[in-house]
Amino acid sequence: MTTSSNGPYTMEKLKGTENYSTWKFSMKMVLIHEELWEYVEQETSDDKKGNKALARIALSVQPSVIPYIRTAKSAYEAWNNLKKDVRRQRSMQKTRLTQEFVWN
Repeated sequence: MTTSSNGPYTMEKLKGTENYSTWKFSMKMVLIHEELWEYVEQETSDDKKGNKALARIALSVQPSVIPYIRTAKSAYEAWNNLKKDVRRQRSMQKTRLTQEFVWN
């Protein structure tokens, strides 16, 4: 298990679909506690706090996940990129499982 130390918090880093739900809840709690959650919910103009929220997210993912957020300019964009990728991966998994079931 790879963990991330976000200040006084220790949590498992995001790997992908396998731990997304747990990571999402934990990361949301960290951002709420640090009064940064609003930067995930909507685009804002506070660069300093917005950048801090983006850094918290980026530092809590495994290296294999970084390509999905590397170009994000905000916490809002990074969070939504991760959400879209997980949805895409889950959809592909469902399709693959359905095909395996039908063909076997």
